[in-house]
Amino acid sequence: MLMRKLMFAALCAMGLASMSAADAGAKGCDGLLFKDGDSIAFLGDSITQAGADPSGYITLFEKTITNLGIEHYTMYKKGRGGDTSKQMLERVDADVIAWKPTWTTFSCGVNDICYAARRQTLEQYQANVTAIFDKFDAIKTKVVVLTTTLLYETVENATLESYVGWLRAEAKRRGYLIAEVNEAMKAEAKALGATGRAPWKLTVDGTHMNDIGNRVMAWELLK
Repeated sequence: MLMRKLMFAALCAMGLASMSAADAGAKGCDGLLFKDGDSIAFLGDSITQAGADPSGYITLFEKTITNLGIEHYTMYKKGRGGDTSKQMLERVDADVIAWKPTWTTFSCGVNDICYAARRQTLEQYQANVTAIFDKFDAIKTKVVVLTTTLLYETVENATLESYVGWLRAEAKRRGYLIAEVNEAMKAEAKALGATGRAPWKLTVDGTHMNDIGNRVMAWELLK
């Protein structure tokens, strides 16, 4: 049921609501941005790492594009727990640039403010992400920036907002596609009555997605 709903939502967003998955495949998915034969790298932290789990947002994305008739593609799932923008910059050459993927998704920010030992100031975050984006541009990969997920499901987080605001503006400046995960999670958190503390509504621990959180992320990426 979940995959049927998710696939129908994706079809609607892409102007293909009147087509079945079989029809979309027969027509070569001409209305989709992601094409048969494309490759995609997912660069991120533990949220991205968990996105490859059976109910994760990357798995939901993969199942949906397969249902839409895209059969030949390559995925590089490069989420690593605890990573800040600094650690992602250190490994982006090996984990993304070397593969020259058609598409790259970028999800980063929570760890930059979450861990005292690894904390990156806004200025450091900006420098790290700018360097990562410059590398993306050099290989002409098509980039989808996932705005940062909520920290402890707190809708109003002044520190995180400054990072998200800059990230969104920089992605727009470069002409990247933006998956508005942050805004979508805020809306869902309000709808579900999230309080910023346990019991969590979108995550299992205030940070990592539960099934609902993964569906929110998958939908924003699919759009």
